[in-house]
Amino acid sequence: MFFHQLSVDSVSQITQPQTVSMGPDSFALLLSTAQNPAFSLCGSAQDSPAFSLFLLVPDEAECVIRQASSFLLISFSVPDEVMRAQIRLLPRRLPFPEFTVRHFAINFLSAYSLHTPMYHEKMAYDLLTILFYGHLAQHRAFPTDAALSFDRSLDTTLPESDTALAVRYISDHLAEDLTADAVGSSIRMSGKQANELFKREYGCTVAQFINRFRLFRAKELLCYTNSSITEIATMTGFKTVHYFSRYFKEKENLSPIEYKRTVTETISLHTLSG
Repeated sequence: MFFHQLSVDSVSQITQPQTVSMGPDSFALLLSTAQNPAFSLCGSAQDSPAFSLFLLVPDEAECVIRQASSFLLISFSVPDEVMRAQIRLLPRRLPFPEFTVRHFAINFLSAYSLHTPMYHEKMAYDLLTILFYGHLAQHRAFPTDAALSFDRSLDTTLPESDTALAVRYISDHLAEDLTADAVGSSIRMSGKQANELFKREYGCTVAQFINRFRLFRAKELLCYTNSSITEIATMTGFKTVHYFSRYFKEKENLSPIEYKRTVTETISLHTLSG
């Protein structure tokens, strides 16, 4: 297939101030996982809300991270000269909705750390998809209903749609005892209508979607924070830590602690040099 045109070199977490420089043949995606970290790219200070996605290209001005924060750095190589030239033309800040970036990052981390089946191909495919949609956005051809490859249940590209508002409500109230009626009420629908909307959009009920979202958010907290398993269970709305651990292992085939250990041990932690 075409996956040989791109290869992932490393996936790293950056938690300390430092300078990131790209070699002559390497590109990288830099994902901010904390709110408004102080850093500059190509000599220009960047406004970076959480889950913003930036492209670093070879031989360009350095990226300087000026404060302790949290970034995910995905370094990759592109053997094909024509593709390298096309990637260089992309904007340095890639214009993706928050949920698209968040789901891309968690899928990528899981594939890289857990070595899921065909994980090399999956990572290459996800990277190519991100770059392709960045190309479409640059030419104002970004489709309003783009689902990418990252599970449409967490990709909301229409900020004012009922679906997007419902997902945002779920995200904002995840620790609470959410119901279809409550979610429906947030978008002026009944619980039955909300279930019909979610079945049509995502192929699942509101309750099933909430469970998916809770698992997704738990993975983020395990990957990006030092919160305890008990704290994460509370923040994501699982009633008890025992239920959270049992549910997580049932879905992911390993416990939350095992998941966190595997991810954090796989990703190298960068520190400021010099």
